[in-house]
Amino acid sequence: MSGLPSFIVVLTLTYVGFLLLARSQAKYRPPTVWAARIPPYRLRLFGGFLLALALAAALQMQGIGFGSLLWVLTLAAGAGMVVLRLATSARQG
Repeated sequence: MSGLPSFIVVLTLTYVGFLLLARSQAKYRPPTVWAARIPPYRLRLFGGFLLALALAAALQMQGIGFGSLLWVLTLAAGAGMVVLRLATSARQG
């Protein structure tokens, strides 16, 4: 897989991973039923697993040279997307 599909896969994994890491903090946990059932350490564990999976996917799809660069760039983009999401959801709610 090359180009845009691999970028979308890695970006999705990093976005969801960072979102789970953010949702594991009490400040950003939504007052829903699932938030009460899932302990924060599991959200952190799964978020870290998704970030590692994004690295493995980037290296598998693009090789070590460009895959590592792709992963670092999607880390920055995914973190920025989570910051914007949390900022807009705090303003709305």
